[in-house]
Parts: sequence; structure tokens; C-alpha cells
Amino acid sequence: MISDMGSESNRDKFLRGWNIDPEVVWNYLKKNTTKEDWDFIEHLGEIHSEIFDLLKDMIRDEHGVVPDSIALEPFVDPHGVTRKGWYSPMMYDIALLQMSKKLTNTQLLDINTATGLMGNGFLKHTTATGAEIERTAYAGPTDLSLARLPQKMTQVLYDAHMRPFVVNTGKFLRDPRIRDAIRINAGKAKLDALDSWLNDMIGASRGQITAADSAFASVVEFLRRNIAAQLIGLSIRTAEKHGPSAMIASMADVGVRNVAREMINLARTDPKTMERGWNYSNESLEIQRRTQHFVDQFGGQVEMLRFGSRGFKAWRNWMLEHSSFMVAYSDLLSTKAMWNASHKDEMARLAEERPGVDPETYRGEAMDIADHDVRSAHGSTSLISRAGLMRKGAFGRNFVTFYTYFGQMLQREIEAAWRSRWAVKNLKEGDKALAWSNSKRAAALIASSTIAPAIVEELVAPLCTKKDSWGKCVGKEVANATTMTIPVVREVVHGLLYGEVGMGMMDTGFKEASVAVKDLAHGAKAFDNERFGTTMRDLEKLTLGVFAGVPDVVGDGLKTIWDSMHRTKETPRTPSEVYKGVTTGRPRGEPDIIGQGIEAITGEKGRRQ
Repeated sequence: MISDMGSESNRDKFLRGWNIDPEVVWNYLKKNTTKEDWDFIEHLGEIHSEIFDLLKDMIRDEHGVVPDSIALEPFVDPHGVTRKGWYSPMMYDIALLQMSKKLTNTQLLDINTATGLMGNGFLKHTTATGAEIERTAYAGPTDLSLARLPQKMTQVLYDAHMRPFVVNTGKFLRDPRIRDAIRINAGKAKLDALDSWLNDMIGASRGQITAADSAFASVVEFLRRNIAAQLIGLSIRTAEKHGPSAMIASMADVGVRNVAREMINLARTDPKTMERGWNYSNESLEIQRRTQHFVDQFGGQVEMLRFGSRGFKAWRNWMLEHSSFMVAYSDLLSTKAMWNASHKDEMARLAEERPGVDPETYRGEAMDIADHDVRSAHGSTSLISRAGLMRKGAFGRNFVTFYTYFGQMLQREIEAAWRSRWAVKNLKEGDKALAWSNSKRAAALIASSTIAPAIVEELVAPLCTKKDSWGKCVGKEVANATTMTIPVVREVVHGLLYGEVGMGMMDTGFKEASVAVKDLAHGAKAFDNERFGTTMRDLEKLTLGVFAGVPDVVGDGLKTIWDSMHRTKETPRTPSEVYKGVTTGRPRGEPDIIGQGIEAITGEKGRRQ
């Protein structure tokens, strides 16, 4: 309600839409709101204005004529504070009866998508442009929640940033000559994939979303975020696996020496600019996406805006954000070092190529190259860079929540394949230099996308057991390494290797429920000293994990503490077993790198052997 009080236009439509007396509204707001509530909405209005200014800049550059802004006038709020007024998008409650035929037929929007629907079966090669349409005199019941506001803000930002690209790309891909060339040389499947990609960029391929669809998607998305945080939150092993793999990918692309140099420089301050190495890359879009890891992976800021900063939702969002810091920073460390190295090398190259030219004139070019290198090595959370399944609804994201990195590894494997083919062709044609260049690049890609991750995986979470022969161990590693980048296939292979098949995040939820039910099936024995640690852990993972996003390490830690206090069969006997119990729930399991270090320091390894 407060958001619609910021301008005469919104107030008028709100009052007429609900057919309510202004004095009644004002008295209600005075009684049920605080000064802080009005401050929050006023600041939100400033953000709306900034976003609309970006849209106007784009429209001015593209079309020359900009839309008019809503007139704002100062007013005094119910608490006696003078407000300067603010803009807020007009959002009508489409769940209620509306007199407008257009609103009556409006399809619900998926709040997790970047753009609005463009109409069922209608393809228009531009982004959603509703923000620049002049308001009419229509008034109807307004939406009294903030649930759709993040989607509205994202839609305008997306339009401001992407419209020129989408329009020009649409012209290119719809040219009959271009389409014929792609169909003849790459095949119809590639052309269909490009059409699907463009439609996702536009927002035209969402299809009709009913109220039931929206409710189902919200539930799936809620559980997906919880389970994602449950699996990676405070997970030392996940950071141990991702950090070195990401670092190797960076080194393969920009050089070991360059990345090592910048790793050291991250902690230093430039004596000339007094700029810390850690902050050097802050203007990069790709680095900004990674510093907003929680927003891109879990959508936390959207939920914070929808549900406020208090209560269960606020606590859950805070926990999701802070529990993911290990994985976020394990990626950010190598990404920043890679970006800095690439940017500095490109700046040096351009300075040599353009002597006497102000470096600021080509600094943007160097930033684009550095961003490209980061995307090439680590992938990107940008919509334009996501795989097709990642661009679909909540159910599709259930399978590919963390596919940003693995999808890029698959692209590197594909590049290695065609570079190898080119190297053979170059060799047959007698071009040894080019053959060597393609062979070297193919080897680096295979090493960084397949071999190195497999080695890191074995060091952190060993596939091989002491009973496995050398041949069986190699077979497991090859199967795991070659399929880890392919959704569904990797789940099947994982099932064959570990004895359990998983199908996305939702499967984890079902598995936790099944395990908890089996625990409770033991009846009173489930709560005796010997079993209660396991029962408590499994119930915690189901209730607090699946439904609130609490990391698995909490349940594993509780079980380890209980077992230690009651001397059960799984009581940790050594420091290494305590560490394994807390981090994996398996005190007798195979140790990771840190566990091996603890064993070496305490002498456990020699005694165990």
C-alpha cells in the first residue's frame, strides 16, 4: 500500500481501484506502519527511478525519443515526515476480477524468470517493453504484495540492457540467407537450438503459466534452494573440490605464472594507485556476478524483498547466504586472479599497439577480454550464457543448479575434440605450427576439464577403495570424469559407482524423507542411546535441511557429539575420525586432504595401516 502512495497517479488508481476513501487509507497506514516502513519504500522508489533512467538512456540512444516519467510532488506521510514522492510500477491483482479484458486474460508471470511473457504463440524479436507504455485512466484492485515487484524491476533492467542486442540478433538469425547457411553447414538441430536460445533471451517461449503452475514452481524453487544450501553449505569437501579445479582451469587459460603472480597481488596494495589487488577487478561484470553468488544461485535478494527482513524467511536467507561462502570464495579467489592477469596483459598489449594513447580509452576493451576469459574458464551465471535446461523453469533448474561450471567444462571438452580434429587436418596439410598450436590447446583443455577434476575428486572424495584393483580404480575414475559434465547421464553413472541413483535436487528431499521414515520404523529403538544420534541427524536433515536449508554439517555434527558422549559403535576414536564425522557423517570413511593431514600430524595413518 505504501508503494502506491508515492505519486498522485498511483494514489488515484489505488483509491479508485479499491473504491475506498482516502482518509480511511491514511488512518489505516498511520496505525499499522512505521517511519522505517516509509523510509524503505522511499529508498525503493529511488532505485526504481535509477532503473528507469537506464531505460531512458537506452531508448534515447536507440530511438531518440524517451518516455515521460510519472510526475512526483512532495507530500507529508501519516507520521508527519515530508516525502519527495517516488515512482512505483502499477501492478493490478490478476487473481481478482478486473474490468480490463487485457488484465482478465493476463498470464501469470514466473517470478524467477528474467523477462515477462510476450503472449502465447506470438514471437516478437524484442524484450518486454511495458515500462515505456503511457498509463491509461484504468483503475482496478491493485496487488497488495511485493511478490511481483522484483520481477518487474528485473524486467526493466533486462530491457534496458538487452533490447539492442536482442533486436539485432533477431534480425541476424531471421535472415533467410543466414538460416540456410546454418541449416546446411550445422544442421537443423543447431538452428532449432539457436531459435530456442533467442526466444529465451526475448522471453517469448515461457508458454502459459496458470496459477497452479506458478504455485508448483514456487514450491519446487523453495525446496531446490533449500537442498542446494543443505548440500554445499559449510561443505569443506565441496570447496576442496571446486577451488583447485577452478584454479587449474584459470592457469590453463592465462598461464601458471600469471595466475600465481596475481594470487600474491590480491593481498597487496598498488603503491601508485593505492588500490588493493582484491578490489582491482570490482568493475568487471563477471566478478560482480560472483560476488553476488548467493543472489545468482539462490535468489535470496528477491525473497528478502518479498518477505521482508524479519522472521523465518529473513533468517533462512541470511543462513543460505553465509553458509555458501566457502564455495563462493573458493571460486572467486582464482577468478579474481585470472581476471587481473588477463586484464593487465591485455592493457600491456594495447599500450604497445597504441603508443601515446590515453589508457582509459581502451581500458573497456581490456575488461571485455578479461570477462571473456573468465567465462571461458569458469562459465557465467548470465542468462545469455546458460545452457538450455538452465533457462527453463524451476523443474529444469532442479537438475542443473550448479551446472554453470560443469556446463563450461563440457564446452571445453567439445572444444578439445574439434581442436584435435583440426590438428590432424593441419598436420596432413603440412602446417606443423598450427597443428602444434591446436594440439597444445586441446591438451590443456582436456587436462583442465577432465583429468585435473578427476584427480582432485579422488583426493577429496575417493571413489576407489582398498579392495579395488588398479584396473577397476582407473575404470571408475574415467567413467566419473567423462560423464560428470552431462546431466542425467552423470546421475546414472553415479548410481552405478556408488550404488544409489539420484535425479536432481528433489531426489535428495525424497531420499532424506525415506531415510527418516526407516529410522522411525525401529520404534522405541530409534531413540535409544545407540541409534538416537542417527535418528536425530536424519530428522534434522529432513526438517531443517530440506525445509529450511540448514547445512548437512549441522546434523552430522550433532550425531558426532551424541556418539562421543554415549560411546556408541560409531564413536570417533581419533581427531581424524572426529573431523570426518562432523564433515561427512562417516567417522570411519576415507579421509580427504585435510583428514589425511590430521592423520599424518597425529600419527594415525601409521597406526591405521
